[in-house]
Amino acid sequence: MSFRAKDVKLLLALADQDLVLHKSGDTGSYDPATGSVTGGTSSDLSFKGYFFNQNLGNSGPSQVQSGNRQCLFAPIEGSSSPDTDDSISGSGDKVNITKVTTIMSKGVALAYICDVGE
Repeated sequence: MSFRAKDVKLLLALADQDLVLHKSGDTGSYDPATGSVTGGTSSDLSFKGYFFNQNLGNSGPSQVQSGNRQCLFAPIEGSSSPDTDDSISGSGDKVNITKVTTIMSKGVALAYICDVGE
């Protein structure tokens, strides 16, 4: 799939939903004696994004709650790229990232399209 940088910027202009990327980070270490995990890290990063139905291109705050959707957003300053261990919350729901597509231009990430599901 190819994109023109101009088209991606126009799509990013639609990214008006307040969302949070939950980066899973390090899972920590499991202690079999206590049955607990210690030392794990995670971070929550606020950003503007755009959820849409991956088949129809429909958008809206309620769309994130039903079925498989995609989320488009620009790189988040000070953060690494999203991955399948991360989740996104917003519009009253929390979804897991199942696939990440990075849109690049001249070696620089312009945007991410993440497949998400409940």
